[in-house]
Amino acid sequence: MVNNAKTDESKAEDRMPERGGRQHDKPRSGAEILHEAAEQTAQTLNDALSDAARIGAEKMTHAAQEIVENLDLRELPHRAREYARRNPLQFAAIGIAAAVLIGLIMRSRHTA
Repeated sequence: MVNNAKTDESKAEDRMPERGGRQHDKPRSGAEILHEAAEQTAQTLNDALSDAARIGAEKMTHAAQEIVENLDLRELPHRAREYARRNPLQFAAIGIAAAVLIGLIMRSRHTA
C-alpha cells in the first residue's frame, strides 16, 4: 500500500509542470532562467507603462475638456496680445517654433 502511494505521488509529480510551465524532463540552464526572468520583467514593465499611459491619457482628456469648457474665444486674441507684451522674446520663440513645425509638416507631406 505504501509503495502504491509513493508510485502515485511520483507519477503525479512527473505530470506537474515546474514554475514557468516546463516539464521535469531536464534541468534548466542559467541562460534559460535569465531569459525567463527577463521576459517576466519586460511583461511587468509593459503592463506598468500601459497603465501609466492610460491614466495619463485620461487626465489629459479631463484637463482638455475643462480648458475647452472654460475657453472664451472672444477673449483669446486679447490674452495673446497681453502675453506678447509681457513676454516678447518667449512669444517670438513660440512663433518661430510653430513656423518651423508647420514647415516640417508641409515638407513631409510633399516627400511622402
